[in-house]
Amino acid sequence: MGRVAGVIAAADNAFGVVGVAPGVALYALKVFPETGGARTSDIIRALHWAVANHLDVVNCSFGGDDPSQLEAEAYQAARDANVLVIAAVGNDATHVRYPAAYASVAGVSAVDRAGNHASFSNHGTEVDLVAPGVDVMSTMRIGEGRVGSVLLENGIAIAAHPLEFSPINHRSGSVVDCRFAEPGRFPAEVNGNVALVARGDESPRDKADSAMRAGATAMVLVNNTSDDLPFRGTLGYRNARWPVGVSVTPNGGAAILGYTGTVRVDSYVTDYEASDGTSLSAPYVVGVAALVRALRPDLSAGEVLDVLLRTARDLGAPGCDELYGCGLVSALAAAREVAPERFTRHSRRRAIGH
Repeated sequence: MGRVAGVIAAADNAFGVVGVAPGVALYALKVFPETGGARTSDIIRALHWAVANHLDVVNCSFGGDDPSQLEAEAYQAARDANVLVIAAVGNDATHVRYPAAYASVAGVSAVDRAGNHASFSNHGTEVDLVAPGVDVMSTMRIGEGRVGSVLLENGIAIAAHPLEFSPINHRSGSVVDCRFAEPGRFPAEVNGNVALVARGDESPRDKADSAMRAGATAMVLVNNTSDDLPFRGTLGYRNARWPVGVSVTPNGGAAILGYTGTVRVDSYVTDYEASDGTSLSAPYVVGVAALVRALRPDLSAGEVLDVLLRTARDLGAPGCDELYGCGLVSALAAAREVAPERFTRHSRRRAIGH
């Protein structure tokens, strides 16, 4: 199961992550070849299949800059056939891309854990809703995920992202501040310990090389973005002598910098991985739309979208705006609106003598 599918439908089995709508019937319609972009004809063919097979909601975690009249008509035909299409707006910090920019498609932008607009997320009047899109943990093909962490002696675990080509291992030691050290001149006390470095002009590979030459067993790279997300970078190539390298958010780096005890840096293989992008935001909204349609199959695609817009939590400027649309999608609020009887608390009568 890939990242997008996991956000929508990962099983609620007390293991790993849980999708927004576990148990939903999920169909994967392949429109992209192994390399290169999708052809408009293949996208239209997939939309026709969705309509012919009476699908309720379609997720489009892709986009392009050029509109197509034939494509626009196909998306409109899907809406007319009561199929709700939801699409990612794109990750270029610019205008909303197609198909999210079509009037018949609901566009979804990304926010971080604090509800702030993700700096990479596109924006415009075509944004309808926002959903999580920063450091989202989801499913991967078996054994293809990488997860990291920095564990403090007091039991606090700080989420981290393994740098590509970092050894799969764990190392412990004291944290040595190397953020301002000159290249190749890390302090001697980092030998056998953990080098704390900051993202900057030097590449992660150069920083790892300096850490390795100084004898550091692990390296923690602190990102420098306003989104408070880790840096998804690379060491360039495999080297058995690389320190175990991970990246943490600015807030995570601050917590590590102020810690004086021993830390353990982990980088391991798993079936899950965190990533960023509006391609992960759109399936959150798709999952909520699927829940609403399951609760109220009588609602049309347009009515389902209206419910999502009405029940979203307003963010940013009051009302709908170009960054947040009409707000953060809310599964609970949407479900309460369409099926209030599911949330009625019934009082229990007590028998005499009890």
